[in-house]
Amino acid sequence: EIEHLKEQVEVLKLSESEKGDKLKRWEDESSLLKAKHRELEMQIEKLSKPSTTPSSAAEDSDKASYVLNLRKELNETKAKLDEVSRDNTGRLNESKQFLQLKKLLAQKNDQVKKLRDELKVFKPDADIPTVDDD
Repeated sequence: EIEHLKEQVEVLKLSESEKGDKLKRWEDESSLLKAKHRELEMQIEKLSKPSTTPSSAAEDSDKASYVLNLRKELNETKAKLDEVSRDNTGRLNESKQFLQLKKLLAQKNDQVKKLRDELKVFKPDADIPTVDDD
């Protein structure tokens, strides 16, 4: 049975490079979005500060509309960043390797429960550790 588990682990490792490549792309995309987010926040902060030079009402109006556009772009970037984060989590939870590992873990947990029950039959006074004891 240990050999069988080792084989399953090897199968899961085969696709580690694929997972690593995807994860790297997701991290790169996330980093780019975070950098854009910081840049937009800095631009908004810079434009929101009162100017020391006299300006016309038209310039103030243009500046205000530019700030509004930057805020809109910032919100869109935040939404994209949130979506990428949710997608990364969802993709990992739905990956074939993750689901296989989850199934294998459930099977092993069931096996441990059955073995504990059998041990109780043969040694009822034995102190059998449970999950709660950990």
